[in-house]
Parts: sequence; C-alpha cells; structure tokens
Amino acid sequence: YNIAEAHKIASAIEKDILVKYKIIAVGVSDTDLKKYIEKNIQLTKTENIKDYAHNYALNIVMEKYNANHALTFHSRIKLAENFAKRHNKLVQDVFATSISGTQTTSQREIILKDFEKADKAVVSNAKCLTEGVDVPVIDIVYYSDPKNTKIDIVQSAGRALRKAKHRNKTMGFIVVPIFHK
Repeated sequence: YNIAEAHKIASAIEKDILVKYKIIAVGVSDTDLKKYIEKNIQLTKTENIKDYAHNYALNIVMEKYNANHALTFHSRIKLAENFAKRHNKLVQDVFATSISGTQTTSQREIILKDFEKADKAVVSNAKCLTEGVDVPVIDIVYYSDPKNTKIDIVQSAGRALRKAKHRNKTMGFIVVPIFHK
C-alpha cells in the first residue's frame, strides 16, 4: 500500500481506533509437513501436500501467538470450503467453517455470530469478507492465495485491526505463508 494509507492506519492506531499489527511470514518446510501428515492424516486423491500446509501453518501461528479467531482468504469458494473441512479434521478444538456469496445474508450472519461466540474459530472465504464486515474478534488474517490489488490487501488486513471492546485485544496478525524445501 502507499504512504498515505500507511499514515491513515498509523493515525488510527495512535488514536486507539485500531490495534497494532504484526505481519508474520510463517515458514513451513516439506520435512516438517511430511512428519505432520504421517502422524495425523491420510491424503486423498483430491488433496495435495500444499493444501495441508496452509492448515498446518495457520494452526502454528494461532498457537504461537495465542490468537483465537482467524479469517482466511482464498481465490475460489471451493478452496475456502475445503480448507474449513480440513481444519475441522486436523484441529479438534477449533470451530472451522466457510462463508461465500452464494449464502444468504442471514446464513452469513449466523455463521459469523457462531464464529464470534467460539473460543477458537476459523472462517474461510473467497472474495466475500474483504470489506463491509465488522467482526472485531478477528485477530488473524491469513492469505491462502495471493491478493491482487492494494485495496483488497488494505481492506482485508483491516479485519484483524478492529478493536474488540469486550476482549482485551491489543494486536492483529496478518499472515503470509512461505513453503520451502
């Protein structure tokens, strides 16, 4: 994003409108992932190791930074749905679901209320929750697929920066996964 946008965000943080943020590049190696997969899951014909790497990376960050409510961004609805299904299978104590524009507004509202009430939760989406969503409990934004525009990045990152009045939220996390051999 540009300098003017950075100043606006910094000013909002100084005025205590938004929380501070940390950008996290989480590295996952093929060796770590192989051990994790062998211990926890059986790959199917429709899944690949990179799919599981995203779930693994998000889980690592949530645990390390004691974060409880993650919003993941995907390029397609099916990828978001599959991510949530895998997460439910892999991480037992986290409520994971997906939201899409194909759902009614009332369906999306119910999902977001359940997400807010859960102790630990993940909502996956594709181009649905970038803007116009006020869910202050979100403390992690995770990019499973690259964002294409600066506006999308600023809008989506803002989901994790909202103050949560009924919780002592002081930090938002923006996560970019890096997979390496």
